[in-house]
Amino acid sequence: MTESTTEPHEPVACGIPSRRLTIGLYSASVFLFWMAQYIYLPTLPTYIQSKANDLAVVGVVLSMFGLWQAIIRLPLGIAADWLGWRKPFILIGLGLAGLGAWIMGTTDSVNGLTLGRAVTGLSAGAWVPLVVGFSALFPPKEAVKASALLTLFNSAGRVLATSVTGTLNNLGGYPLAFYVATGIAALSIVIMSAVSEIRRPPTRPSANGIGRLIVRRDVLVPSLLSAVGQYAHWAISLGFMSVLVKQLGGTGVTQSLFATLSIALMASGNLWASSMASQIRGQRLVLASFAVNYRAASGAAFRSPHRCARFGRAGRANGVSNKRNCFGPFSSAFWYSM
Repeated sequence: MTESTTEPHEPVACGIPSRRLTIGLYSASVFLFWMAQYIYLPTLPTYIQSKANDLAVVGVVLSMFGLWQAIIRLPLGIAADWLGWRKPFILIGLGLAGLGAWIMGTTDSVNGLTLGRAVTGLSAGAWVPLVVGFSALFPPKEAVKASALLTLFNSAGRVLATSVTGTLNNLGGYPLAFYVATGIAALSIVIMSAVSEIRRPPTRPSANGIGRLIVRRDVLVPSLLSAVGQYAHWAISLGFMSVLVKQLGGTGVTQSLFATLSIALMASGNLWASSMASQIRGQRLVLASFAVNYRAASGAAFRSPHRCARFGRAGRANGVSNKRNCFGPFSSAFWYSM
């Protein structure tokens, strides 16, 4: 699967105008893909809560996104290498992003929300061929530039999307954001369809090779650390934080603001860490990241609601209610961020 990431000569050889056009189309697709995934996200937890007034159910529905994304990513990458195509998997992923949003916007049941969130989780697997395809447009010496561009368009799409959720809710209620997400996904399909792709020689997967890759220390340790960090981020900033803001009297616009600031701060931290990678040892950066994560999550778990509403932001949106139904999720994020 890793062999496909070392083929920058394919698209680079297409000529400068063609390459620039392809980069532009990919960039627009990345931007719209993440807009479609995030435009309903700030108020999704409270939308689910409106269908089932049980935070345990809210957590189960929200978890479908991460669960199915984790399940599909490795098989999808293997399949893309085996067949020699990336674009079909990207288009399917973009379509699933719209389908999942439409399901969640039209359903009246928790089961429908669970299904829709699972479908959007499957769609997020398209990020694998998107990253590989975009990176292959650059020669190896420009790998940092490719990564920076991806981060830029990824973050811009998420920030813009979350900033308008509350306004959309005010205009048309919860469902409007889901319908807009469906339209954005459709537009991203149109743009991505214009990208030409030359089929690569199929790469037959090796079970032994995949197994060795998974257990390699330089792959396994960062993956596990990333999983812990993502758990804390999604449980607090993009999960039960929305419920807390609503309980403290916040509006949809306020929920959007918290999510947008959290994503913007996280993106800024990513860019800063990348710029410092050549000056500070990676291990120290990782330790510093988890120390900030620990401090932020502990503040969310143990501060009073009024103090947190004013001061509880340390690299991400933080706050906590002393009510029992909010304490559990924040405490879990606290312990798992250690």
